[in-house]
Amino acid sequence: MKALILENLQIDFFPGGAMEIAGSDQLIPLWNQLIADHEIVIAALEWHPANHVSFAANHPWRRFGQVIEVEGLSVELFAIHCVQKTFGALINSGIQKEKFLKPVYKGTSVSVDNYSCFWDAGRKVDTGLYGRLQELGVTQLMFGGLDFERSLYHSVDDALDLGYAVAVYKDACLSSSKAGDYEERLKVLQNLGVEIISSKLA
Repeated sequence: MKALILENLQIDFFPGGAMEIAGSDQLIPLWNQLIADHEIVIAALEWHPANHVSFAANHPWRRFGQVIEVEGLSVELFAIHCVQKTFGALINSGIQKEKFLKPVYKGTSVSVDNYSCFWDAGRKVDTGLYGRLQELGVTQLMFGGLDFERSLYHSVDDALDLGYAVAVYKDACLSSSKAGDYEERLKVLQNLGVEIISSKLA
Protein backbone atom coordinates (compact mmCIF):
# COMPACT_ATOMS: atom_id res chain seq x y z
CA MET A 1 0.00 0.00 0.00
CA LYS A 2 1.33 3.45 -0.88
CA ALA A 3 0.50 6.93 0.35
CA LEU A 4 1.04 10.40 -1.08
CA ILE A 5 2.51 12.96 1.34
CA LEU A 6 2.14 16.59 0.29
CA GLU A 7 3.93 19.16 2.42
CA ASN A 8 3.29 22.83 3.12
CA LEU A 9 0.62 23.55 0.49
CA GLN A 10 -0.36 26.54 2.62
CA ILE A 11 -1.14 30.10 1.66
CA ASP A 12 2.03 31.49 3.24
CA PHE A 13 4.17 29.47 0.79
CA PHE A 14 2.37 30.80 -2.30
CA PRO A 15 2.87 34.15 -4.06
CA GLY A 16 1.99 36.98 -1.67
CA GLY A 17 2.56 34.83 1.42
CA ALA A 18 5.14 35.37 4.14
CA MET A 19 7.34 32.53 2.84
CA GLU A 20 6.34 32.65 -0.81
CA ILE A 21 8.07 30.34 -3.26
CA ALA A 22 8.05 31.57 -6.84
CA GLY A 23 6.01 29.41 -9.19
CA SER A 24 4.22 27.46 -6.47
CA ASP A 25 0.81 28.50 -7.80
CA GLN A 26 1.66 26.99 -11.18
CA LEU A 27 1.93 23.50 -9.66
CA ILE A 28 -1.61 23.42 -8.28
CA PRO A 29 -3.05 21.48 -11.28
CA LEU A 30 -0.25 18.92 -11.00
CA TRP A 31 -0.80 18.41 -7.27
CA ASN A 32 -4.52 18.01 -7.88
CA GLN A 33 -3.82 15.31 -10.47
CA LEU A 34 -1.57 13.46 -8.01
CA ILE A 35 -4.28 13.68 -5.35
CA ALA A 36 -6.77 12.16 -7.77
CA ASP A 37 -4.33 9.37 -8.65
CA HIS A 38 -3.64 8.20 -5.07
CA GLU A 39 -5.96 6.43 -2.66
CA ILE A 40 -4.24 7.62 0.53
CA VAL A 41 -3.31 11.31 0.66
CA ILE A 42 -1.96 13.13 3.72
CA ALA A 43 -1.12 16.82 4.02
CA ALA A 44 1.76 17.78 6.31
CA LEU A 45 1.24 21.33 7.53
CA GLU A 46 3.37 23.83 9.41
CA TRP A 47 1.30 24.88 12.42
CA HIS A 48 3.24 27.28 14.57
CA PRO A 49 2.34 29.14 17.76
CA ALA A 50 2.76 32.91 17.40
CA ASN A 51 5.78 32.88 19.72
CA HIS A 52 7.55 30.13 17.82
CA VAL A 53 11.32 29.88 18.20
CA SER A 54 11.95 30.10 14.45
CA PHE A 55 10.36 33.53 14.02
CA ALA A 56 13.01 36.24 13.76
CA ALA A 57 10.54 38.76 15.21
CA ASN A 58 10.64 36.85 18.51
CA HIS A 59 14.39 37.48 18.90
CA PRO A 60 15.46 41.13 19.38
CA TRP A 61 18.00 42.34 16.79
CA ARG A 62 17.74 39.14 14.77
CA ARG A 63 16.58 38.87 11.16
CA PHE A 64 15.32 36.37 8.59
CA GLY A 65 18.05 33.98 7.48
CA GLN A 66 20.20 34.10 10.57
CA VAL A 67 20.92 30.92 12.53
CA ILE A 68 20.90 30.85 16.32
CA GLU A 69 21.35 28.10 18.88
CA VAL A 70 18.51 27.17 21.21
CA GLU A 71 18.80 24.32 23.71
CA GLY A 72 21.73 22.87 21.79
CA LEU A 73 19.98 22.92 18.41
CA SER A 74 20.65 25.21 15.45
CA VAL A 75 17.53 27.19 14.53
CA GLU A 76 17.18 29.05 11.25
CA LEU A 77 15.11 32.21 11.62
CA PHE A 78 12.20 33.01 9.33
CA ALA A 79 9.43 35.52 8.84
CA ILE A 80 6.31 34.89 10.89
CA HIS A 81 4.38 32.27 8.92
CA CYS A 82 1.74 29.54 9.20
CA VAL A 83 0.57 30.63 12.63
CA GLN A 84 -2.07 28.29 14.00
CA LYS A 85 -5.64 29.12 12.94
CA THR A 86 -4.62 32.08 10.77
CA PHE A 87 -5.24 32.73 7.08
CA GLY A 88 -1.65 32.02 6.06
CA ALA A 89 -1.73 28.55 7.60
CA LEU A 90 -4.73 27.42 5.51
CA ILE A 91 -4.28 25.07 2.58
CA ASN A 92 -4.41 26.99 -0.68
CA SER A 93 -8.02 27.13 -1.89
CA GLY A 94 -7.03 25.78 -5.31
CA ILE A 95 -5.97 22.46 -3.84
CA GLN A 96 -8.64 19.74 -4.04
CA LYS A 97 -8.40 18.58 -0.45
CA GLU A 98 -11.55 16.49 -0.17
CA LYS A 99 -9.51 13.25 -0.23
CA PHE A 100 -7.06 14.38 2.45
CA LEU A 101 -6.98 12.36 5.62
CA LYS A 102 -6.44 14.15 8.93
CA PRO A 103 -3.45 16.52 8.47
CA VAL A 104 -0.10 16.06 10.14
CA TYR A 105 0.97 19.19 12.03
CA LYS A 106 4.60 20.29 12.25
CA GLY A 107 6.30 22.89 14.42
CA THR A 108 3.57 23.01 17.06
CA SER A 109 5.97 23.39 20.00
CA VAL A 110 7.18 26.86 20.95
CA SER A 111 10.81 25.90 21.52
CA VAL A 112 11.58 23.34 18.78
CA ASP A 113 11.09 23.49 15.02
CA ASN A 114 10.05 20.65 12.71
CA TYR A 115 11.67 20.21 9.33
CA SER A 116 10.45 16.64 8.88
CA CYS A 117 6.85 15.49 8.88
CA PHE A 118 7.86 12.63 11.21
CA TRP A 119 9.89 14.24 14.01
CA ASP A 120 10.78 17.55 15.57
CA ALA A 121 14.30 18.86 14.92
CA GLY A 122 15.61 17.20 18.08
CA ARG A 123 14.01 13.86 17.16
CA LYS A 124 12.38 13.72 20.58
CA VAL A 125 8.71 14.21 19.69
CA ASP A 126 7.03 12.52 16.74
CA THR A 127 4.10 13.98 14.83
CA GLY A 128 2.06 10.78 14.94
CA LEU A 129 2.46 10.18 11.21
CA TYR A 130 4.43 6.97 11.54
CA GLY A 131 1.79 5.36 13.75
CA ARG A 132 -0.98 6.33 11.35
CA LEU A 133 0.89 4.91 8.37
CA GLN A 134 1.41 1.67 10.27
CA GLU A 135 -2.32 1.43 10.99
CA LEU A 136 -3.08 1.97 7.30
CA GLY A 137 -0.61 -0.70 6.21
CA VAL A 138 1.44 1.74 4.14
CA THR A 139 4.83 0.50 2.95
CA GLN A 140 5.62 3.01 0.18
CA LEU A 141 5.63 6.81 0.40
CA MET A 142 5.42 9.28 -2.47
CA PHE A 143 6.42 12.87 -1.74
CA GLY A 144 5.68 16.28 -3.25
CA GLY A 145 5.11 19.86 -2.13
CA LEU A 146 6.99 22.82 -0.63
CA ASP A 147 9.74 23.67 0.49
CA PHE A 148 12.02 20.85 -0.68
CA GLU A 149 15.25 22.06 0.93
CA ARG A 150 13.80 22.91 4.32
CA SER A 151 11.05 20.29 4.68
CA LEU A 152 10.72 17.52 2.13
CA TYR A 153 14.39 16.56 2.14
CA HIS A 154 14.26 15.87 5.88
CA SER A 155 10.97 14.00 5.64
CA VAL A 156 12.29 11.75 2.89
CA ASP A 157 15.46 11.05 4.86
CA ASP A 158 13.42 10.08 7.93
CA ALA A 159 11.12 7.89 5.81
CA LEU A 160 14.16 5.95 4.64
CA ASP A 161 15.33 5.51 8.22
CA LEU A 162 11.91 4.12 9.10
CA GLY A 163 12.20 1.48 6.39
CA TYR A 164 9.78 2.81 3.76
CA ALA A 165 10.23 2.50 0.03
CA VAL A 166 10.35 6.17 -0.98
CA ALA A 167 9.79 8.10 -4.20
CA VAL A 168 9.93 11.85 -4.88
CA TYR A 169 7.89 13.43 -7.65
CA LYS A 170 10.60 15.73 -8.96
CA ASP A 171 8.21 17.94 -10.92
CA ALA A 172 5.83 18.19 -7.95
CA CYS A 173 8.35 19.81 -5.61
CA LEU A 174 9.69 23.34 -5.37
CA SER A 175 12.55 24.70 -3.32
CA SER A 176 13.42 28.16 -2.05
CA SER A 177 17.10 27.41 -2.63
CA LYS A 178 19.05 27.70 -5.86
CA ALA A 179 18.24 25.21 -8.61
CA GLY A 180 21.71 23.67 -8.34
CA ASP A 181 21.24 22.98 -4.64
CA TYR A 182 17.90 21.30 -5.33
CA GLU A 183 19.40 19.03 -7.97
CA GLU A 184 22.30 18.16 -5.68
CA ARG A 185 19.95 17.15 -2.86
CA LEU A 186 17.97 14.98 -5.26
CA LYS A 187 21.19 13.19 -6.24
CA VAL A 188 22.03 12.58 -2.59
CA LEU A 189 18.61 11.03 -1.98
CA GLN A 190 18.82 8.96 -5.14
CA ASN A 191 22.16 7.56 -3.97
CA LEU A 192 20.44 6.57 -0.71
CA GLY A 193 17.84 4.56 -2.60
CA VAL A 194 15.07 7.11 -3.20
CA GLU A 195 13.31 6.81 -6.54
CA ILE A 196 13.19 10.18 -8.35
CA ILE A 197 10.25 10.12 -10.75
CA SER A 198 7.95 12.30 -12.82
CA SER A 199 4.31 12.80 -11.95
CA LYS A 200 3.51 11.49 -15.42
CA LEU A 201 4.30 8.03 -14.01
CA ALA A 202 1.77 8.31 -11.18
